[in-house]
Amino acid sequence: MIATPELDQQLVQAEADLNTAQANANNARIQAERYTGLVQSDAVSRQDTDTYVNQAFQITFGATKKSRIWQTSFMGHKTRVMYIERKAGNLTGPARIGRVTYSKTGATIYYGGREFRSLKGAGFKANYYDVETGDEYWISGPRRDGSDALYATNIVPEIDEDVRDEYWTKIRKRAAANSN
Repeated sequence: MIATPELDQQLVQAEADLNTAQANANNARIQAERYTGLVQSDAVSRQDTDTYVNQAFQITFGATKKSRIWQTSFMGHKTRVMYIERKAGNLTGPARIGRVTYSKTGATIYYGGREFRSLKGAGFKANYYDVETGDEYWISGPRRDGSDALYATNIVPEIDEDVRDEYWTKIRKRAAANSN
């Protein structure tokens, strides 16, 4: 397992920042709704109401932007659901469907505490290798028809729980309830 305490701390801080932004957006929305209701009875000025509504919009926009950035990348590292098959000298091997994280250059992939580097076309029936063990892997985007393996196999890939719904509904275009 690769220890990344600095990255782990940044992840915790980013999650906390996102939670704070979402809470601030909710509070601003409530305040704006309160003032919108009070302006009709002349209990507060139109200017104060407009200020709170504008602040609510700006804060909500900021929280939405942070959420979108958080969901699509972390600190410039893009993530994607991928098919990961361990070759270890064979044509087929155990496989998983999971979310990988790319390095900024895209040459390195991180998954399950492991670091994979591109073989840059030098592998035999593999395109990445595990930096720690040297084992070769086939890592690719999953296909809609489920034929993700480089070679036909009867081995059914495990699907990580955190990507199960996305895999079945967005990639395979099926209802998640029909999946195993």
